[in-house]
Amino acid sequence: MKKRNLGIFIKFTFAFITVGIIPLMILSYLSISTVSNQVERHTINNYEEILDYSSTRVADIYETYNYITKLMYTYNLPEFGRVHDVINKQDQMSSYRTERAIDDFLRTLLNTDQYIKNVTLVPTFDRVPRYHSRNANQFIQENYTLYEDHQDELEGNYNQLTILPVHQDDYFANTKGYVITFARNLLDSRNIITENSDIQGTIFIDIDLAVFEEIFNDLNFEPSDQVYVLDEENQIIYSSKTELIGKEMSGVVNEISDNHFQLTEDVDELGWKVVAEMERQSLFDRLSGTLKVIHIVIIGAMLALIIVALFFSRRFAQPISQMTKLMKKVESGKLDDRLTMKRKDEIGQLADGLDHMLDSLNQYISKVYIAQINQKQAELNALRSQIQPHYLYNTLEVIRMSAVDQDADEVAEMIHYLSTQLKYIMEHNDDVVPLEKELKYVEAYLNLIAYRYEDRIRYQINKDDAVSSLQSLPKLTIQPIVENAIMHGLKEKNGNGTIEVAIEKKDQCCVISVLDDGVGMDHDAVNSLNSYLYNKQVTIDKKNNGIGLKNIHQRIFELYGNPFGIEIESNKYIGTQVRIILPIQEVQ
Repeated sequence: MKKRNLGIFIKFTFAFITVGIIPLMILSYLSISTVSNQVERHTINNYEEILDYSSTRVADIYETYNYITKLMYTYNLPEFGRVHDVINKQDQMSSYRTERAIDDFLRTLLNTDQYIKNVTLVPTFDRVPRYHSRNANQFIQENYTLYEDHQDELEGNYNQLTILPVHQDDYFANTKGYVITFARNLLDSRNIITENSDIQGTIFIDIDLAVFEEIFNDLNFEPSDQVYVLDEENQIIYSSKTELIGKEMSGVVNEISDNHFQLTEDVDELGWKVVAEMERQSLFDRLSGTLKVIHIVIIGAMLALIIVALFFSRRFAQPISQMTKLMKKVESGKLDDRLTMKRKDEIGQLADGLDHMLDSLNQYISKVYIAQINQKQAELNALRSQIQPHYLYNTLEVIRMSAVDQDADEVAEMIHYLSTQLKYIMEHNDDVVPLEKELKYVEAYLNLIAYRYEDRIRYQINKDDAVSSLQSLPKLTIQPIVENAIMHGLKEKNGNGTIEVAIEKKDQCCVISVLDDGVGMDHDAVNSLNSYLYNKQVTIDKKNNGIGLKNIHQRIFELYGNPFGIEIESNKYIGTQVRIILPIQEVQ
């Protein structure tokens, strides 16, 4: 017995070492040898994603101020209208009203965005700048030369947004910060805008460079990293080092070496670049600490694994062997054997638990397990019953709005007609509905049919409003008859077809006629159908599709009695008329 226990112990210990320590050593070696490259690649990918996101945000800045500058064509000033109309009519208005209108517009423009620092309008009629500053500093007109310095560029971009190089707004007193200016010509839009359109003025919007700080402060850059935004001329528009703003890139960026690397992302819409320069060593400062922790964990894991292998191999050998034998019996379907272990530790508890589990398993197989399956099925059925039919209607509406958004108007219209029918069918209201509501449902169905047959089937609805607006009828009375007319009359006809729904008052009755110019029926078929409608003893071939008409007739007859119901007339190759005869009954 001892020899057997020793064999199990040795095997258990060897298994621990073989399965645990050796793979752990191999894995540790491979992990440590490759983790540096992986971390660097991951970090570079992370920075590339950050730069890509940053370039998108920078492009959004352009789109934002491109939109804001266009407000001078669309924004209506109270009492004055649009600003370009004011300038067009400045010779017809008092100078006070003109100046007041321009001042109101500039103040409105200044408040559209928190990063707009100054707004200036230079009208063509006098070249005198009108301005508004967020800091309300004194304007120094002799320092304001933006229009003169960039006149050729502005005229070249006659109808486009022009981005002026970064500069200091020294044309306002007591300001030392850098701004980037977005400019747009105000063109005479009374006629079609061309290259020869008159320039009525130019709007200049100075943007605080804090707009870039909001982008880069939210990103995970290290303190030692440098971030630049460059324009088309490689002039630094923004930098995390403010003293570099306005300088050329080639004169301020460190050379790339073993200690540094540089990433660049283009802002395609503008021709700008977002550049990040990082110290390579900073990538591995955190990694070195991680490697130390990995080494400590590996060594500790190996020692712990050896100790655990030696201790628990001896403790587990005999009871595990017994449990293994029992489990093999359980696997073969023998659930009656039990362990007789008297140990009080966890192994003993595990053995007792295994015995209890086997006892319970026999009971659960026949009782609890089957009951749980039934309960799950009941819960599933309950869940299905809770699904409201309106979910389908709401989903169709979402799809329709998506089609509208994609300018798929025809698809959106078909979905609208389908959802109208579904909503009408799924309403669990009274079986008797207003005639007008039934007609809307029929019209939605006919519109779908028009799409289905590419307008080969036309329809018209003629009604006496004095009757249709007050009349009620059983729900889903007209549409099945219209469908029969299409499927059995017009569909089999070569060429175009027409279906007409007519409502009229006749002999104190409401008569709803459904007429088609389809293939029609012979007199024997018509007589057979009419007999089938009014005589319960008469049967009909299901292929003739009279069952739906029978159901409609039966509903009307049961609600209103004689002489109300359905009548059918038809002539071969001419068409068919189905009349629905109802009592005059006002909508409740």
